[in-house]
Amino acid sequence: MDATSKPTLKLSAKLSPLPSKHAYAIRGEDAHGNPVDVLMHIGFDTVNLKGQYFTSAISKNDIICRGQVLAEFDIDGIKKAGYSVTTPVVISNSKKTGRVLPGHDFKAGEEIDFSQELMCVDPRVEEEKPGKDSGTEVDKDIEKEKDPV
Repeated sequence: MDATSKPTLKLSAKLSPLPSKHAYAIRGEDAHGNPVDVLMHIGFDTVNLKGQYFTSAISKNDIICRGQVLAEFDIDGIKKAGYSVTTPVVISNSKKTGRVLPGHDFKAGEEIDFSQELMCVDPRVEEEKPGKDSGTEVDKDIEKEKDPV
C-alpha cells in the first residue's frame, strides 16, 4: 500500500464524512434498490488525531460515483503518531439487507488493497411461507413456536 492511500467505492452512494475525516457513513443500494449502509473507519482511535493526516475528497451528503476517491490519508504519519491503520468496514444495517459475503478479491489472512473488492451484500430474497418442504430445520422450529399445534 502506498504511503498515502486513497480509498474508493465500488458503488454509487451518498456519503457523510465525520468532521475529523477518519470515518465515513456511506449509503448505497443493493441490486434491488434497497439501502445498504456502510461505515468505514480508518484506523483505531484515529479520532484522537483530530483530522491530522486525513484529507476528505467529499463533503457531507455528496453523491459520489463508483471509483471516485473518498479521502486521502497518510499511512506513515498515522503510524508514526502511534495509531493502527487497520480499517474496519461494516455493513451497519445488515439485519435489513441480505447476507454480507466476502468479495471476489478477499482471501482470509491476506491484506486487501483499497482497489480490491472486500465484500458484497447478497440481496434478501422474499421469504417463502413455510410449508411441508420449505425452510431449514431452524425455520421450521421457529414456526412451531409461533403457531403451536
